[in-house]
Amino acid sequence: MPSLGTYKCHCVTGYTGTTCETDIVECSSNPCQNGATCSMPSLGTYKCHCVTGYTGTTCETDIRECSSNPCKNGATCSMPSLGTYKCQCVTGYTGTNCETDADECSSRPCQNGATCSTPELDMYQCACLTGYTGTNCETDIDECLPSPCHHGGTCSTPQINMFSCVCPTGVTGTTCETDIDECASRPCLNGGRCQDGLNEYQCNCASGFTGIHCDRGLLCRKSPCKNGGTCTETGRKRTCKCVGSFTGDGCEKSKLLHSYIMSCLNVEMWMYQT
Repeated sequence: MPSLGTYKCHCVTGYTGTTCETDIVECSSNPCQNGATCSMPSLGTYKCHCVTGYTGTTCETDIRECSSNPCKNGATCSMPSLGTYKCQCVTGYTGTNCETDADECSSRPCQNGATCSTPELDMYQCACLTGYTGTNCETDIDECLPSPCHHGGTCSTPQINMFSCVCPTGVTGTTCETDIDECASRPCLNGGRCQDGLNEYQCNCASGFTGIHCDRGLLCRKSPCKNGGTCTETGRKRTCKCVGSFTGDGCEKSKLLHSYIMSCLNVEMWMYQT
């Protein structure tokens, strides 16, 4: 008793009042902070149920989601909203916490049958099939671009990694590189010298001959055969073929005139004798 004629009640936890007649409601004072929910699991006690992002007995502490360094491999952590975090991954990594090495070949960047490899982090490399080029092997190499066909040949690409030359007359070969020798058939006659050109030849005739193939001689050029005679050449020799009563090397003599003269001479000789 605190003094004569008085008393004081010492209440157990959870009660109050002069005679401890009142049950204390622990949640009535709103001890839970930051939107937490209060409950009384047993007499004289309370419990705060914190919303996401807070902790502590009364949910008084704001949880720093980035404080535990959840983002891996050099990623940057941010908190876009209460109780959440987001990792901004550096190139080459993926995943919620950027924990996974990204496979740059997974998107199949290499085209036209090329093989993809990752020689180092954040890098891929395409090994192109023959006939293709480019970072992703996306470009068909034009085999006709360096102009492989010579002497005016026409280039075409019938299929990948192949070209074909259509050669003009007078040349041959895969790239039309070989001039066909028109002199091989020996077109120049009578000792003429053949000079080969591209799809052509020229005969340089020996003395006494002319014509494209040196087939015409110069001995008959001035019409040496008279009186309708025909001139022919054999090698370097000329021959006149006479007509009618004409004869001689150049058909200049007449057999009839010779007979007439001889007849006249015979008459004169007879008259003289008589």
